[in-house]
Amino acid sequence: MNSAAIRKLICLSTLGVGESYGNLIFIWKHIMFGMLLKRAFNDHKLQEEYICNSNLDYTIVRPSALTGGAITDGYKIGFDEKYKKLNLKISRADVEDFMLRQLHSDNYLNKAVSISN
Repeated sequence: MNSAAIRKLICLSTLGVGESYGNLIFIWKHIMFGMLLKRAFNDHKLQEEYICNSNLDYTIVRPSALTGGAITDGYKIGFDEKYKKLNLKISRADVEDFMLRQLHSDNYLNKAVSISN
């Protein structure tokens, strides 16, 4: 990316990495990410660590479980790990909308941000 003069990376991760772990319910913590998707979850942790230690400007997007629904533009952004009023689902269209907006925004520059409905 450096040789191509790319300075900004918008990266898809997952809700539950880092401080967003507190937003997860039991089944996601212990069954999904604890057993079934453990390797993929660990890959997301490493991915975020690598990006944070790079010299790129970045925004890491941590969506909850992806659905095939339509864009709603009513999703929650940037809630803390104690926020529990989530349905832990978000449409791919909403995630796409948020990520595209980050290309021209510095609101979440060099941060990891959680999004969900």
